[in-house]
Amino acid sequence: MARLHQFANRFCCGHRTARSLTAMTLTGAMLLPLVGKGQEHQLPTAASTSARPALLPHLPDELVKEVADCEASIPVALSNLEDIALIDAAIPKAEHVYQIRGANQGEAWWQTIDARQDLADLRRISTMPAEARAGLAAAKRSADSLQVDDLQKAGKNDQGIDALLKAARTEGQLLIEEHRWYAHSLDGLASLDVAMGRNEQAEALYRQALEIEKKTVGEQHPTYATSLCNLGDLYRLMGKYEQAEPLYRQALAIRKKTLGEQHPAYAVNLDNLASLYEAMGRYEDAEALYRQALEIRKKTVGEYHPHYAANLRHLAAILAVTNRTQEASRLLLESAQLQWLHLTKNSPTMSDRQKRQFLAHSRFIQSEELSSLVFQGKGDPKDGLRGVLLSKDLLFEVARQESGALASAVAAAPPAWREQWRQRERLRHQYATVVLQIMSEGGHSQPADRKPLDAAYVRSLAGQIEQLDERLRQSNPAYAATVRVRQVSLEDVSRALRPGEALTEYVRYQPYDFATEKSGSAHYGVFLLLGGSGQVTAIDLGDAKGIDEAVQQFRAAVRGSIDHFKSVEPSRGQIRRSEEEIGLTSSALRELVWQPLEKQLSGNKRVYVAPDGPLSLIPFEALARKDASGGWRYLAEDRELLYLGTGRSLSGLALSAGTTAERPKTAVLIGNPAFSAKPEELAAVEARLSSPTPTPTVSQSSVLRNGSTLVSQSSVPPSASTLGVTGGDNAPRLQIPRNWI
Repeated sequence: MARLHQFANRFCCGHRTARSLTAMTLTGAMLLPLVGKGQEHQLPTAASTSARPALLPHLPDELVKEVADCEASIPVALSNLEDIALIDAAIPKAEHVYQIRGANQGEAWWQTIDARQDLADLRRISTMPAEARAGLAAAKRSADSLQVDDLQKAGKNDQGIDALLKAARTEGQLLIEEHRWYAHSLDGLASLDVAMGRNEQAEALYRQALEIEKKTVGEQHPTYATSLCNLGDLYRLMGKYEQAEPLYRQALAIRKKTLGEQHPAYAVNLDNLASLYEAMGRYEDAEALYRQALEIRKKTVGEYHPHYAANLRHLAAILAVTNRTQEASRLLLESAQLQWLHLTKNSPTMSDRQKRQFLAHSRFIQSEELSSLVFQGKGDPKDGLRGVLLSKDLLFEVARQESGALASAVAAAPPAWREQWRQRERLRHQYATVVLQIMSEGGHSQPADRKPLDAAYVRSLAGQIEQLDERLRQSNPAYAATVRVRQVSLEDVSRALRPGEALTEYVRYQPYDFATEKSGSAHYGVFLLLGGSGQVTAIDLGDAKGIDEAVQQFRAAVRGSIDHFKSVEPSRGQIRRSEEEIGLTSSALRELVWQPLEKQLSGNKRVYVAPDGPLSLIPFEALARKDASGGWRYLAEDRELLYLGTGRSLSGLALSAGTTAERPKTAVLIGNPAFSAKPEELAAVEARLSSPTPTPTVSQSSVLRNGSTLVSQSSVPPSASTLGVTGGDNAPRLQIPRNWI
């Protein structure tokens, strides 16, 4: 059952901190097979573990497929309780499975117990009236569809609790309260209580679930081990380490007896106990368990699996706390590289939603942790920059690569594939239009003749788009061959820089304390790579709050000057006073983000700047300092600055420059985009409609205050798609005032 796996994996997954939930509580996107070095690594199930310990009662080889075929229909039937034909068809298959498992594995074996309970559930449900089955199915769907992590992020824990309480009441009424489904609902309720800080209520629910499972599946069952882990995780969270340890050890013993020591789930239990020892300061014991788990994963899921990457991070944390920071730095980088491989190798088959989920759960925390070590002077700066080059703006690059690959694939695709692509584009336009219309309504009253938007229709559009995306990605070999993102190494970037050139890779990160497992307030740092020598320097620029405030003050000063002189011809004195005001804010910002680099940049006239965070909003050329005469001297007068999203782009530019093939001379020019465009204006452009008629007032007119006009699809050639402002030859220029004369 979906709810079983959702709640079973929620807590019993090693660390419950932000550092370690990344790769253990995985979304469907993260469980896709990872292809690496010619091999496919998939997470084994209980029936397909790579190692089969002789002490475990396995089925004879000739019966394995027969049982698997019969078992495949059972969860389908239990997920479609309203379909009595499916239920009735599954009963003889469940009987056959139970007979085979009982005869070959014994009545006390956990898989036989599951088979017996499946059969009992099917028989009980088959005798229920249609109305009762429908009620049970509705409650089950409601609970199974809950995404607990998403509810917590959205602050909707009460919504989840209401749904689970309803499901639990229905299950208690139509089945029996001492039923495994009821226990799963209690687990889910407890997890939401934990998220809301109601630890005592959660403890009571976990214990109630354990009592039910003790009676239904017994104390030697993997599900019972999972519930023990859940309660152990709660005690660890509450600091009750002495109460957590025996629960973890009991769960570990159950896993060993039921699944064997060479099973991924056994490695998860090792993580649980290791994380407890880490919290207790027993670092030597924790390290030994993490290394044991790493070896198990190496044999079972392989070195290219995200679980293996997460294990490396856990081990790196122990090494960092015990001052073996160079080895910790190396393991964090290796973990980030494996995560990069997993995303980029699987991205052709991932939908946009799956990629977002993947990055939301992972966020390449390894890179942030690595940056924390490096900017504290405890790691290799080259490793730190390598980690940033892997992770910074990666989702954007993946999307850009896919867009180009898709465009190429469309041209060479068969007609049927192109028709599916056109259908996808039509649905995307419909979806964008509807969503932006919802955004524009924003609670305002709507005209009586406008049809209200149906949320189910919006979800249906999103589902159709995702299904088409999946079919398009998986059915076009040309697309799959060109969509892969090329890995860029530090050496590639270094080769692209000539002597006298440098890369400044800015990073906004949160310093991580490996001992307390807590992140501090955001900082800025910069990695400096010098052309010719390949030398890398890491410079911590300090707390991000002060830098962000300096950015805001500088931008406010520039905007204030522009607004002030918009309708007034300034005198030379006014220009100088304005420049002085801007120069003061500019020089303050320069002291924070550029002055610390000046010494290392000596002799480098061309600098590639890859900003991060709010630093992306400023023109570095305008950063000022006082010269010997007391005037302002700008960075643009001393250095040639070129902007990049990330230093990875340098490698691509070098490849483009080195090719001898004739390239079309095309460009996309974007100037003064309308960041403040209203949702209905965006919707009009996206849907290729004319711009909505504005209310006839000066402030809401289609003519903007600087004399420019909002451009939509209707006012440009059909081949263009534009949303921004165009001022024409007579529009006033926006520039930073300065005393050139």
